[in-house]
Amino acid sequence: MARWKCKHCGCENFSEHYMNGYRKYGEYDEEGEPIDETIEDDDPELEIECEECGNRGLHLTNIAELVK
Repeated sequence: MARWKCKHCGCENFSEHYMNGYRKYGEYDEEGEPIDETIEDDDPELEIECEECGNRGLHLTNIAELVK
């Protein structure tokens, strides 16, 4: 199975940070999780960060590579 790994430290955990907008979901499942197909965006600026080393970028491909 292919996994995304940080180009700097090899970590596989990333956090998404939204600024200057919002992410709204129209529905949630029985466990309280948002249903992705019901998403409505107000054009938020997304920044992705490696949880280990803090490497940041506007897209996952800028900070990580897919390792098979």
